[in-house]
This record gives sequence, structure tokens and C-alpha cells, in this order.
Amino acid sequence: MRIAIPVEEKRKDASISDRFARAPFFVIYDESTGEIEYYENTDLDAHGMGPKTTRLLADNKVNVLITKDVGANALTALQGVGIEIYQAISGSAKENLNAWKESKLNKF
Repeated sequence: MRIAIPVEEKRKDASISDRFARAPFFVIYDESTGEIEYYENTDLDAHGMGPKTTRLLADNKVNVLITKDVGANALTALQGVGIEIYQAISGSAKENLNAWKESKLNKF
């Protein structure tokens, strides 16, 4: 299982970004290996970011997204590629990952 979280900085304990498609970075945690990767969201100012950002996650084999908010177009795109979406809580990416592991996050 690969879990993506939109963040403001390239750190596991970074704050979660308020907006999914406009997040500067994504931290991707591979549950099977414990590996952590960071991806820069390069098209922040482009129109139609939700589907483009969804493609970034799908190309990196993400199964789960933990985010504060997701727009309608992004939600449709994420569901279309089979990515499960969970509502983030206040706190860091690390805190949200732990909450997801403990089944404490709600699905969108």
C-alpha cells in the first residue's frame, strides 16, 4: 500500500497542505517497505490541476490519499483511478499517517 499526503515541505513531519492539487510537495509512504519518497508538484499554476495531480499519484502507484480538501474534479479523477481518499486531521503528515494506520481517519 502506498499512501500520499500533500505537504508544504519535503519532511515527513511537515504540515499538511490546505489544498490537494496546489500542494508544493507530496510525501509518499510505502507501507510494505517503510520507504518514504518526496515528489514536487511542478505545475502549481496550471489550470485543471486536480486531474494532473491525480496522474502524478497514479503514475507513482499511490493507493491512498490523505488530504484536508479535494475539489470536485480531483475527487472524480481520484476515484476514477481507484485511489481511496481520507480526510486529514490537524497536525503533521506523520501524525496523519499514524492516524490512518490506526483507522482513525474518515473516508471522503
